[in-house]
Order: sequence, then structure tokens, then C-alpha cells
Amino acid sequence: MFTATLAHSIRSTKFGLKPQTINVHSSLTQDTLIHLPTHITSTFKSWKTSSLHVFQKYRQLTNQYIEGASMPNHQKPQPFTLDTFTLQTPIRTSTKQIQKSICVNRLKHIWPRLPKDIQKQFPSTLSTFTSIPLGQSTRTDTTNRFSTDEFRIYLQRKLRLPLYPPPPTTCTCGNSIDKFGDHFFTCKHHVKTALHHRMRDSMYTVCQQILPLISDATKENIHLELPNIFDKATQLRPGDVVIKHPLNSTTEAHQTTLIDITLIAPYKAHITDTSYTETAAIMQKHHQDQEYKKFKIRDHPPSNSTSEQLAQELITKNHRMLPFTIDHHGMLGPIASEFLLGQENSTFKVSPNEYENRSTSSEVKNLISLSMHNK
Repeated sequence: MFTATLAHSIRSTKFGLKPQTINVHSSLTQDTLIHLPTHITSTFKSWKTSSLHVFQKYRQLTNQYIEGASMPNHQKPQPFTLDTFTLQTPIRTSTKQIQKSICVNRLKHIWPRLPKDIQKQFPSTLSTFTSIPLGQSTRTDTTNRFSTDEFRIYLQRKLRLPLYPPPPTTCTCGNSIDKFGDHFFTCKHHVKTALHHRMRDSMYTVCQQILPLISDATKENIHLELPNIFDKATQLRPGDVVIKHPLNSTTEAHQTTLIDITLIAPYKAHITDTSYTETAAIMQKHHQDQEYKKFKIRDHPPSNSTSEQLAQELITKNHRMLPFTIDHHGMLGPIASEFLLGQENSTFKVSPNEYENRSTSSEVKNLISLSMHNK
């Protein structure tokens, strides 16, 4: 923050300030620069050589900050210099690029020293969806206050620390409990219904608040576990959150969106010596496998409906299905991540082919194609 703010100040004193256009009749344009008076700019002119503590600190921190980072939007990676960061490149874009480079370099340094049981869950622990409630939520709202025991457990889970006090060595299901408490997210003796409903209700609230601002949908178009989606299997509810798009909508390729939320178990398979990128790819596949299971839709014996028939009915009615997977550290799966954050900020980059190429019925493949339409 210090380096970016001071870089912006140095740039403004050298080139001038670009004003915002107040209205269409204003004589100012976006290219008009307001030059600052000499008594302001003179202090900043010698920023590269000045002995003032603020500039010494700026040069020292910026050189450390940009070390090893490459300039954005270049086909051939070019290293930052003090001059290019301060005077030339877009500050916001450069700052994001540098922060990413810093994280990558730190990961390369830290990764080999991490124990294997932490490595295989490490990409998931970086999820900001659990960091923000722990560190940034205001405590003035009493509903954001955790009890001492809750906060300790949440922090231990987030940092992959052994639970303390330690849980019993054996679960009521007869299996052993690991020191991190991952077992509770897989054990069928510990029902996750309440946790699922919290995630469902949160997604419902988000959709009700945001979708009317960015689409033709209104709050009345957004429903919680709506029945009668299928003609025969009327009580089957394939969507935890159901969004009915107005028929006159020109921005949608579908009439209804069915968001189905699934809390997935931790990835269990043994991971040998793999890089962070390889581990993240394994975790992505783990999420995609669970998403794919939801796309297939189970047979519904009470209504004598098969998976293929149910998938075909959704296609005929122009309903898309979006399986939202959330793991035990709050990481979102590819589809949920792209829907909520957009392609640029999505945790994983995916295409429909990664789901359609699997050996499954043509009805399910068509449902996937409709659900992942580029609109």
C-alpha cells in the first residue's frame, strides 16, 4: 500500500493529475492533465536520490517488492525496474502481478519443507472464504462473534495445526480420527445437513442481493429448494437455489438455473513428491469428479424415472444445472468459482469438454453442454 500510493504521488507530480469528467458538457477531457504547483512538485523531483527518509524507505521497499517479478502484458517477460514501476506501468495491474510473483516465489521456497499430509490439502487452506471471517469480519455485529472454543478450532483447522485439545482416537463409527479432524467431514455418523443448509442459505442470500443488479431476474425469481421441477418426480428438488430467468431475458441461454450445493470430503489419496501446481490440479480433478456426479442425476425409483429421462427433461425445459462444490476448508469448485467470481478470478480454469468427454449418456452430455454455455 505504501509503495503503490507513493508511486502514484510521484507520477502525479511529474505528469500532472487526470481529472474525472463531471458531465458531458464539461470542457475537460480525460486527456487533460492538471499540473501541480512547483512548491508541491519540487519535493518529489529528486525521489530517486533524495536523502529524505520517506524516499529512502520507498526505494528500499520497492526494490525488494519488485525483485523477481515481471512486467504485465508483455509477450516476453521483462523484469520491473524502479523507474518502470514508479512512472510507466499501470500501478494496480503491476501491484497484482508483483503480489502474485511474491506468492509463487514464497511457495517454491516453502513447499519442499511442508509435511506431506499438509501438502495435499495446502491449496485448499489458502481459500479466502475462510480467511475473511476469521480475520476481517467486524465484531460489532454480534452474529460474527465466535466463542473461544469455536475460534480456536477454526484457527487450528485453517492453519492445519493438530486439534488441541485432541479429539478421541476412535470415532463412533469405529474408524480412527486424524489429528486435524478431517475424518468428521467424511464420517456418515456425523451428519453435515446443518452445515449444508448454512451454505445453501448463504448462496440464496447472495443471489437475492446480487442477481437483480446484474440481470433481468428479481428477488421474486429466486427460490429456495423449489419443488415441481420435474413433471413425474415432483418432489425431487435438484436445485438448492432456483433462479427463474424472465422469458424476455436476452442475456441468458437458459430459462432456469438450478444451483445444487455439495460439501465434498477431503481428498484422501496419497500424494508423493508433487509440486504445488500438480497438487492443485489433483484437487481440481477431485472437485470436478464430484461436480460430474451431480450432473449425472440419480435414478428416481418412486416415480420410475431414470437418470437419462430426468436429464432430458431439464434439457427440454431449458433448465441448466450448476453443481457447486465446497470442500472442508471453504475452497470452491470450478463451476461455483467461475459463477461467483468470474473467469478472471476463478480458482480453476475449466471447459465443458473436461466433463463431456467422460463415458456417459448423450442426455447427460447435452445437459452439461447447456449448463456450461458461455452466456
